[in-house]
Amino acid sequence: MLQDSCVSWPHHLLRPSPPEQILLQVSPSIVVVDISDIYGKSIEKRSGIVIDIGQVVTSCHAIQKDRNLQVWHEGSAFKAKLQHSDTVLNLCQLNVSRLRAPPTIQGATQKLRVGQHVYAVGTSKDQDLDLSKGGHLRSTSVWKCAIY
Repeated sequence: MLQDSCVSWPHHLLRPSPPEQILLQVSPSIVVVDISDIYGKSIEKRSGIVIDIGQVVTSCHAIQKDRNLQVWHEGSAFKAKLQHSDTVLNLCQLNVSRLRAPPTIQGATQKLRVGQHVYAVGTSKDQDLDLSKGGHLRSTSVWKCAIY
């Protein structure tokens, strides 16, 4: 399951990091997920994040069992298969067996504090890396896993 991939934050990462440092730390773990129809026509491209060797998490809203999935990392394409989906959180875990990108640092939500700044790292529409500041964390009952 998706929440099983969460681990404790390393103590030295509990301090706030500048946005530039966050981007440098996580960018090797950011991929592009290309979703194609059964005829191979690209329907949508979105960001994904490597959580373990050969494992990527992305949003689910366009991923269906009959769709072809490819993950792009550093100019190379890898075939991907849907492994798990969580429709409540809109997260899908993909198995990308040949992908050797480094996993990102992950943490447990118990370490998060209301009021912390939130940054999103991913790819933009032109597939360049993008970092955006999303405000502050608020208390919610659906927190399961925080990806740094």
